Amino acid sequence: MKNLLTFPCLSKVDPKKIVLTANVLEFFDLYLYIHLAHIINQKFFPYGEPTALRMLPFISFYLLAPLSCILFAFIGDTRGRKPVLITTAFVMAISSFLIVFLPTYETWGVYPGYFLILLRVLQGISLGGEPTAANLYIAELCEDEKKAPVWITLLASMECVGGMLALGLAYIGENYLGHLSWGWRLPFIGGIGFIFFSLIVRLHLIESPEFLKETHNKPISMFDKSRMIEFYQSLRFRNINTISLFIFWSIYPILFVLIYTYFTPMVLEACSLDVNSHIIGHNLCLSALEMMVSLSWIPLVLWGRWSVKQITVIRFLLTLIFCFLFYYTLNNDPNKYLLMMLQALIIGCGDFVLIAPFLFKSFSVIGRFSYMAITRSVAQLINFLVIAFIIDLVNKHLGLMGVLVWIITPLMLLGFIAIYFCVLHYELPSASLRQSLKDAKPADENIVISNYKY
Repeated sequence: MKNLLTFPCLSKVDPKKIVLTANVLEFFDLYLYIHLAHIINQKFFPYGEPTALRMLPFISFYLLAPLSCILFAFIGDTRGRKPVLITTAFVMAISSFLIVFLPTYETWGVYPGYFLILLRVLQGISLGGEPTAANLYIAELCEDEKKAPVWITLLASMECVGGMLALGLAYIGENYLGHLSWGWRLPFIGGIGFIFFSLIVRLHLIESPEFLKETHNKPISMFDKSRMIEFYQSLRFRNINTISLFIFWSIYPILFVLIYTYFTPMVLEACSLDVNSHIIGHNLCLSALEMMVSLSWIPLVLWGRWSVKQITVIRFLLTLIFCFLFYYTLNNDPNKYLLMMLQALIIGCGDFVLIAPFLFKSFSVIGRFSYMAITRSVAQLINFLVIAFIIDLVNKHLGLMGVLVWIITPLMLLGFIAIYFCVLHYELPSASLRQSLKDAKPADENIVISNYKY
C-alpha cells in the first residue's frame, strides 16, 4: 500500500514546502466544517442542536486538542517528528472523508448526528498535534537564522489560505447550492482530493536531521523503562523561556476568537448589514487581508536592520494601537472596509511567529516537543476559560471598551514582558540521558546542525 502512495518526484521536493502545502489542507478541512456548521447541524439536528454540539468547536480546539497534543508530544520526542505529521494528516483525512457520506436525519434519524460528533472529536484530536509538529519541524529544518522566521511566517499564513479555501467553498455552498439537499456536501467532496494529497505528500517527508543526530538514529522505545524515566526527569520547566512560550501561546487564539467571532458581528451591525448573510463573505476577505499583513513583515526580517525581538515588540504595540482605533472608528464613523482593515491589522500583528523558531530551538532537542506541547496545552486550557466565560462576561457588562482594557491590553503587556525576559539559550538534557543516547547507533556524520544565535 505504501508503494502505491509513493511518488519519486515528491522525494526531491524541499520538505519544508511539503509541510506548508499539507498545512493548508489540514486547516482547510477544519475551517470547512466550522464555516458550514450552521448548515450541517440543521441536516443532522433539525429540531435543535445539542449544547455539546454548539460548544464542540471550542471544546475540540481548547480541551481535546491540548490533551491530544501531549500524547503526540510523547510520540514526537521518542519516535520522531515525521510520525506525528503523518498520523495527524491520516486522522484528519479519514474523519473529513466520512463526513461526506454521512446520512442525514431524514434518512437515519438522530444516530448519524452522534457519529458526526465523534468525527469532529477526531478532528480536534488531529489538530492537537498538527500545529506544534509542523512548527517544530520547520524550525529544525531551517539552518539559516534569517530565513527561519520567514518559513514560520509562511507556515502561519498557510492556515489563512486553508481558511480562505474553506470560506470560498462555504460561500458557494450557502449562496448558490443551499436550495439543493446535497449542496452542503459539495465543498467536502471538493476537499476529498485535497485530503488525500495532504496525506500522500507527508509520506515523503524526511525525519528531522537534528532529532536523528541527537538520538543517533535510534529513537527512544516506550518499552525502555529506564530511558523513559530519564527522559521525563530531564524536562525541567524552570527556564524563563518556558514562561515566555506559555504567554505567546495564549495571545493569538484569544485575538482570533475576538476578531472573527465578536468584532465581525459588531462591524456588520454597525454598518446596518445582516450578520447571517454577510459573515462568511466578510471573514473570507478578512482572512486574505490577515495573510497579507502577516507576510508584509518578511522583507523587514530579511533586509531590515532590526532584530526579530524588536520587530515583535513593534507588532504588539501596533496591535494595541489598532484595537483602540477600531473602537473609535466603530463608534464614530463606521466604515465596513476600514474596520475590516483594522481587524486584519490587529490579527496580523498579534502573533509571535517571527520569534517562534528561536524560542523553539532554545530547548534541548530531546524534550523540545514536550516543552512546546505542555506549555501550549496549558495555555489553551486557560484560553478556553477566557473565551467561554470571561470574554462574554466582560463584553456583556462593560462592552467593547471593557474587552480592550481588561483583556487585550493585559495580553499585550504580558507579550512585552515575555519578549523582554526571553533568554533563548539551549537547555541540555541530563548527562545520563545524553550518555544513553550516545550508546545507541552512531548518527550520520553528514548531518549538519546549525547553531542558532539570537
